[in-house]
Amino acid sequence: MDNITKVTAAVNYDEYEEEPIILPIPYEDEAAEEERMRVAEQARIAELQKNAASIVPLPDVSVDEEANRKAIEAEAARKAAEAALAAAQKAKQDADAAVAAAQHALDKKRGLEAAAEAAKNTEITVDAEGNSIVKIKVPKDYDLEFFFRPKKK
Repeated sequence: MDNITKVTAAVNYDEYEEEPIILPIPYEDEAAEEERMRVAEQARIAELQKNAASIVPLPDVSVDEEANRKAIEAEAARKAAEAALAAAQKAKQDADAAVAAAQHALDKKRGLEAAAEAAKNTEITVDAEGNSIVKIKVPKDYDLEFFFRPKKK
């Protein structure tokens, strides 16, 4: 047993059911074993390099599909944003038109109210010569100026 440099365990389960027997297995010396492993590794690397040179790499389809999917999603989001902007602009136009119509109605109402108030405070009569006489009741805090031209005869 002097030439044994490495010991591993071999278990034989077939013959013994209770406890396995551990047998020492002799190996070559460690330097020879390492050399054999190094040569095997170099052979494996050379084989892999030879195989790799003959393989034509295929494009990564999953990356292209992912990029296409993201581009489609981005385009859909852009179109949705444009549609939302158009709808918002239309809603603003409608709101502006509604405000303008309401302002016009308010102005018209104020004009009618002013006309009705003026009609309450105005009296129009015609004298014997056919001239119109207009009498306007004005509150004291108002300043009014009237300019009349004589009729042409």
